Amino acid sequence: MSTHLRTRDLPSDPSEIAHFLSETVGLEDDEIATMTGVSKETASRWLHTEQTPRGGDALRAVVSVIQLLGEPATAGRARDFLRATNSALQHRSPIEALGAGDVEAVVAAAQGATAPAGTRG
Repeated sequence: MSTHLRTRDLPSDPSEIAHFLSETVGLEDDEIATMTGVSKETASRWLHTEQTPRGGDALRAVVSVIQLLGEPATAGRARDFLRATNSALQHRSPIEALGAGDVEAVVAAAQGATAPAGTRG
């Protein structure tokens, strides 16, 4: 069973986003590290201490991508999208593409994921 997300209630603070991605979406520390360009140890500190993430822009981008996926917004749908390889991202996952700084490509892939089947490029 997947948790339903209210897109208007998604977090905006980097610390809250990191915890949301871990606790609600179900991403692993190494996945959060990859998408933000930090070590797994740093991502783990964000989640287990009061340290403020320095990867705030990347974390906010993930929230934007989740919002773009639209309704029904679920933790499972967000997790599956972020982990799955995507031909629009040169067969990388959005996690990997975000880590490489390809935010615009991930946004476009998320928009494509919500387009009706006949209109996808």
